Amino acid sequence: MKESTDARQKFFETGEIVYIKQMPDVDENSNQLRKEAYEYYCTSRGLCPNYGENRMAVISRDTRRSFDITDQIKLLSPRPYLAIAGTKALTFGLSKIAFERASEPKEFFEIEGATHVGLYDKEEYVNPAIFKLTEFYKEK
Repeated sequence: MKESTDARQKFFETGEIVYIKQMPDVDENSNQLRKEAYEYYCTSRGLCPNYGENRMAVISRDTRRSFDITDQIKLLSPRPYLAIAGTKALTFGLSKIAFERASEPKEFFEIEGATHVGLYDKEEYVNPAIFKLTEFYKEK
């Protein structure tokens, strides 16, 4: 938080925006999600040519870290909610929490062996997700 506060003060005093890397470099100590995200967003696999530089404003870090979508998830109701999570995703537990906090109608769908980022573009995971999405929303 101090980093964001200092950057906000600097912006107030000078108008200068302090940036850091949006997607930090990875090494052998990086966790699975960080490695996969880097492989996706920082290579031709998922890099968006119009995205520009790999950076974010430091002043937005504290608000990003304090935002919790699960606090707002009940607002989806009465819209149907389908949670799709890979069984090997580091975010699997977060998906479960979101699902538990959501109101009905809701369903939780697990894709065996899928990781968080693997669900973005790997056909063996995307195809079952699309099939389930189609089935779920046709019923609703």
